Amino acid sequence: MRDRLTAATLGIILAGSLLTGCNNAETETDAGPPVRARVEDTQAEIAGGACELLNFGVVHDFLDVEFNVAAAGEQKETITCVLQQGDAPWPDLSLAVSETSADAEVFGSDVKPEGAEAVKDLGKAAYKLVSDGTKDHGPSAEIGWLSSNGRILMLRYTFAKDQQKAAATDLAPVLVDMAKDLDATLVAT
Repeated sequence: MRDRLTAATLGIILAGSLLTGCNNAETETDAGPPVRARVEDTQAEIAGGACELLNFGVVHDFLDVEFNVAAAGEQKETITCVLQQGDAPWPDLSLAVSETSADAEVFGSDVKPEGAEAVKDLGKAAYKLVSDGTKDHGPSAEIGWLSSNGRILMLRYTFAKDQQKAAATDLAPVLVDMAKDLDATLVAT
């Protein structure tokens, strides 16, 4: 069990690396695995990966934000997607999906970040976390959950630098609703 949990945690860390690598910020390090698709279209789904679970219109309905670029990645058991607005690195919406054998107890003790709040009525276990901005981007709101079909999902919205943390705090409940919608779609497929 611990080996599979470690693999799931590694997958999540890799997903974070993939998600970070999808923005346009210049770096001096290796870009990592290639992005499978970067598309500008009306349908995010055509990028593949976790983008198959996202749709620009549905995202707009939840967040009232227009995204028009989708980039997908894949690393072992983790698929990812990042939505952006043209060439602007932020705001962005990222989704990572990893297969796991973890149960709710392991998710709560080993996956849920320190300082995250539990979320009820989402998968087997879930959390929300609002984080401060950095020198590069504004604050973020993240929802992570363990689906009933053996997946760990992380949905994160990162604001541009000019936003205050209160904006991420206000957005978190909306992301929870969006996560519930995604979870219902994932479990049904």
